[in-house]
Amino acid sequence: MESYIGHIRSLSEKRADHLESETLSLRTRLECSQQQSATLATLLEKTGLHCIAEESLGEQVAFLIADRAKLMEEIEVIKKLKFSNGVNGMSKESELLSEIIKVSSEKEVLRREVSELCDRVQLLEKASRQLEVDNERLAYK
Repeated sequence: MESYIGHIRSLSEKRADHLESETLSLRTRLECSQQQSATLATLLEKTGLHCIAEESLGEQVAFLIADRAKLMEEIEVIKKLKFSNGVNGMSKESELLSEIIKVSSEKEVLRREVSELCDRVQLLEKASRQLEVDNERLAYK
């Protein structure tokens, strides 16, 4: 009976050691992941994308992929226009350049508007949470 208890104790100690090492490994991976998320949020904020900095990693990646695809489409359109120019190449290039500048400035304006709207949404969410807290306090009085 004692040998059986000793065997069970040995197995439970091995299992505890294994679980402890697995916990340490998972904790290390979690800390690394949190550090990477913080770094990514900082980079997004520095590049003017602070409205998606608080989103999940998947949503951030989806936004960046969509933005990249849109930019690639713009590049393809510009390349096609550049190659289709012909004799009037200089005038079309200047028109294209002015159009690119116009679109870029519009894009920047829209980006700022989105940023401002994100800020407003955050303020409204904060105010909404505060109103909920205030309502709960009033309900208990």
